[in-house]
Amino acid sequence: MKPLFIVAVLCTALVLGWLLLPVPESSGPANVHTGNATTAAPANDFTLRADRVFTGNEWLEPGLVEVREARISRVGNDFEPDPMLPLVELGDRTLLPGLIDAHVHVWGSALVDALNFGVTTVLDQANDAASIATLRHSGMGAQLFSSGPPATAPGGHGTQYGYTPPPVSGPEDAVGFARTIHRLGSHWMKIIIERGMGNWQVPSLDRDSVAALVVAAEEVGLMPVAHVSELEAAHWAMAAGAHGLVHIFADKPVDQPLLELMAAEDRFVIPTLVVLESIAGTAAVDTDDDERVTPWLSGEQRNSLAQRWPGPRNPVLRQRVIANTRAMHEAGIAILAGSDAPNPGTAHGLSLHHELAVLVEAGLSPSAALAAATALPARFFGLNDRGLLEPGRRADLLVVDGNPRKDISATLAIHAIWQGGQPMARIQAAAVTSAEVPAHGRLSAFRPDAAEAGFGFGWAETDDQMAGGNSTVDMQSEGDETLAWIRLHGEIRSGFGWPWAGVMFSPGDTPMAPVDLSAFGTLRFQARGRPAELRILAFSPALGSMPATQTVRIGTDWQAFELDLAGFAGADPAAISGLVFAAGPDLGEFEFDLADVHLD
Repeated sequence: MKPLFIVAVLCTALVLGWLLLPVPESSGPANVHTGNATTAAPANDFTLRADRVFTGNEWLEPGLVEVREARISRVGNDFEPDPMLPLVELGDRTLLPGLIDAHVHVWGSALVDALNFGVTTVLDQANDAASIATLRHSGMGAQLFSSGPPATAPGGHGTQYGYTPPPVSGPEDAVGFARTIHRLGSHWMKIIIERGMGNWQVPSLDRDSVAALVVAAEEVGLMPVAHVSELEAAHWAMAAGAHGLVHIFADKPVDQPLLELMAAEDRFVIPTLVVLESIAGTAAVDTDDDERVTPWLSGEQRNSLAQRWPGPRNPVLRQRVIANTRAMHEAGIAILAGSDAPNPGTAHGLSLHHELAVLVEAGLSPSAALAAATALPARFFGLNDRGLLEPGRRADLLVVDGNPRKDISATLAIHAIWQGGQPMARIQAAAVTSAEVPAHGRLSAFRPDAAEAGFGFGWAETDDQMAGGNSTVDMQSEGDETLAWIRLHGEIRSGFGWPWAGVMFSPGDTPMAPVDLSAFGTLRFQARGRPAELRILAFSPALGSMPATQTVRIGTDWQAFELDLAGFAGADPAAISGLVFAAGPDLGEFEFDLADVHLD
């Protein structure tokens, strides 16, 4: 039987990649600070009173929000708090609906990173269906809704990310595509109209295919939206009947016919200004020394923020997309806030706050920018249980210090978060002291009665059940007078896109803490058993949440293996946070033994 502590830690480690989470002594609720006192934040049934409440539509100054059974039951400033409910006095703070990021692409620690910055819901605008299912089943972080695989031309934009959406070679494929993604659980359809720019040219859908896809989407009950980067493509999408644009175009100024059509037919746009300013090589917000930000950034967030798009700076691009956003807003077109994280220069959670600031620069009032990240994405994407503080909605709540009605950057001063009525403790990415690696480099100190480690946190079973899969594993310690080993046996079962089961070694004092192993060049071990292939995965901050993999073939007799650490492509030997020995992805029973694991 797995110790519950190990299971919880490994769920965090493998689902969230290398994010360094502090291991709490208890799982009590988050704290809410009231004046100089600190009280435990209530869950499910409570009342909040703040000097400012933004409902998503209007301001109450002051305001009360009552929550019962994780739903909002009353909102206003003209009722007396129920004396039977806990009352939290928030004072000179602002209470908002939980934020919604209307354009992301999720993997790794995305959902936890988003929630850590008050983003309680994210809308994924194109991803692999299996990855989406896995992250949704994890139950951690922001709630996830997704378009699933996008409609794109064979070899078109989107396919470079490693997944293969159902093909759309022409209008005749539209109905089949719509039915397929509907069956996979997509919440809407994303149609990619993208020919590229400059030296980057890609195949794109033609106009007839776009029109056919819009019709097919609506026939199966999916809302069609369009990815565009050119004014002409925006006209195609709107003429076909797409409900919105999930990027703003950058090639030309918006024209009056498009403004009139979109305003008259209540269409929307998600400008994703932060990613476009990143492409332009500019930055509107500097958070390097912002104490509201830096303590809360995970490794994945820091990594994506540090990445840069190729090419020279292009401030004209930034000016153009801000001008187009301003013109659309002034024409009465709904503007929704989306970050397109984690593209280079963006980060889940944090970049939505940056998007709000750039939307204000583009002419939206702070109140309109807040609606762009709350009420409007809920309205247009049919999320009728959230996005507003009104009776019957989920108690997704964000409390910030200061007044974002006057200074939109106050949304970064996060004081408390509730999701579905439950208080969410923010995760501080504090430094973790890693284990000192002894010169002998021995990972295993196995005995016939114990799977001990030579250093670090040690060894523990791992399987895909933590990610919504069904595989199983059990670890036993065995040995004889000459050798001690661990035996892993179980079954690889369907239910997860990349099923696995095996054993993990954490070299740090805490799980997934990166350790400098650069003094060593080779990983050595002995193995035997089945299946024929054994995968060895290395986790490293340099890789984000995805491990590097090497594979060996094993048999019924003991064999000695040596793997070059440099063979784990992209991993930084100076920061290795975990090593996994696993069976899978082939389905079926497995049993393998592992012994004498060490570094040279």
